[in-house]
Amino acid sequence: MNKTKITMKQNFKITIMFDGSNFFGWAKQTKERTVQGEITKILKDSLAEDIKIIGCSRTDKGVHSKFYVFNFLTNRKITILKLKKLLINLLPPDISLSNCELVDNDFHARFSAKEKTYHYLIKKEKPSVFEQRYYAYFNNEKLNVALIKDALKLFIGKYNFTSFSAYNKSVDDMICTISEFDFIEKNDHYYFTITGNRFLKYMVRIIVANLINIGLEKTTRKNLEKILVSYNRNISGAIAPGNGLYLDKVYY
Repeated sequence: MNKTKITMKQNFKITIMFDGSNFFGWAKQTKERTVQGEITKILKDSLAEDIKIIGCSRTDKGVHSKFYVFNFLTNRKITILKLKKLLINLLPPDISLSNCELVDNDFHARFSAKEKTYHYLIKKEKPSVFEQRYYAYFNNEKLNVALIKDALKLFIGKYNFTSFSAYNKSVDDMICTISEFDFIEKNDHYYFTITGNRFLKYMVRIIVANLINIGLEKTTRKNLEKILVSYNRNISGAIAPGNGLYLDKVYY
């Protein structure tokens, strides 16, 4: 009597950091260099297996991450130590390994996440050649911090963020809950920090662009409130540059 051999898969949860400057975002693309594409090739070649990587979030071209989580299931019996060494040796210079652990097979990097925090960095003066890829810059114009802090309160809570997202035919649910949002001034830069249960495509960058206009006194809080309840992307204006945006933390 033939017995069917049952292979128990291992589910690895990997935390990385990456400099998004030379990537066309996270998600794998046919012709462009992406973070998911680079890692998939490394794992597929090293484990001799068709590996499917599940990322915690999609990031846009030029966007960075200080804390990005992905997971993958494998039939290969590889130890955590061996996988760590493999990734440390083979990851390109703009991706670095932070942590590697085995988790339950029902863990899903995206759907198991409870909240995410993003930071958006803005340099007060023109960034140096070594900083240009990591800060946004708005022509040395001073921002009214008090106006921005007051206006960003509009976004805290559970809302339909259609007006502050790009159209995506695969997404029907436009409701997101923002639990924390702040704007902080440092000596040489400003930064936004925003935490929510989910974020739509370009959502943080569109919100930031509108709040920058508040800080430059080009628009008002009242107008921003009208945009929020209009559910119309066409009136919410520009998108802030991707290089100032960082995925800072994912909470499980």
